[in-house]
Amino acid sequence: MIVVLIPNYFPITADQYAELVSTDEDTAVDLAMEWMEDEINGPGADIDKAADELAAALSDWDARQAVIGVRLLCEDPALYVASVEQTAGLARALAGATVDGDTDADLETLTELYTTAVDNGHATAILYN
Repeated sequence: MIVVLIPNYFPITADQYAELVSTDEDTAVDLAMEWMEDEINGPGADIDKAADELAAALSDWDARQAVIGVRLLCEDPALYVASVEQTAGLARALAGATVDGDTDADLETLTELYTTAVDNGHATAILYN
């Protein structure tokens, strides 16, 4: 049986970011899962199985990091976070990126999520499950 992990992208506040990076892995995952499910800072996004294709299609490293993650906090399940400042850079990189038609909608989805996070002064997280 093949298990496919889907990345779930969601905004977190600067305080939540600080809490995640200063706690143990299990607590970080539990908190992130709760915030993701409750959409506490607004809706998240998942681009389903297209994340690998989108990452491969992006030539800019910062744009690719927006898809695959910046700072790994836990390996199982994988939890990545980006600070408020990093999220702003990722949003700019995504906004300037172009891809072919197959992954264009996924790029637009992530660009909107990161741009909204920046507009609200938020950091971002990616939780694979």
